[in-house]
Amino acid sequence: MPTASNSARRARALLGTFVEIEVAGAAPPAMQAAIDAAFAAVAEVHRLMSFHDGASDVGRLNRAAGRRPVAVHPWTYQVLQAAVELSQRSGGLFDVAVAPVLQDLGLLPSLSRRGAPSSSVREPATTAAIALRPDRAVRFHHPALRIDLGGIAKGFAVDRAVEVLRARGMP
Repeated sequence: MPTASNSARRARALLGTFVEIEVAGAAPPAMQAAIDAAFAAVAEVHRLMSFHDGASDVGRLNRAAGRRPVAVHPWTYQVLQAAVELSQRSGGLFDVAVAPVLQDLGLLPSLSRRGAPSSSVREPATTAAIALRPDRAVRFHHPALRIDLGGIAKGFAVDRAVEVLRARGMP
């Protein structure tokens, strides 16, 4: 196990949780720079995929994709591709269209204040109603569909952080 002077660890609140990054085995300035870059990648995932931020890709999709295609960042598109595949492979058990249920349980805020129907004004919708276009635009074929990428976005963020750390030579 590395000594305290040969490792660095920091935590930040992101993605609705605390994200902790620890590296070891490099010079302190390199470790700090690697941690900063890894946090930047996680923060970008947070910026793109936050349910709570109306300006995020998820916020824009929840507000408009039921009416028209919405272009998204390549990372958001990649996560949605994985979500659709996981939904298909699990027979619908994995379903990012869970947002209305989470809203009804009080675990997510209502979108009614941001111009979208509240969870109480909806028909059931599933991930199967998500259409991914080749131009990285997304369309919901159900007007009441609302998504929350919470768990899958967290895993994607970890993958991005690990990529950054490896690219910077962190063991």
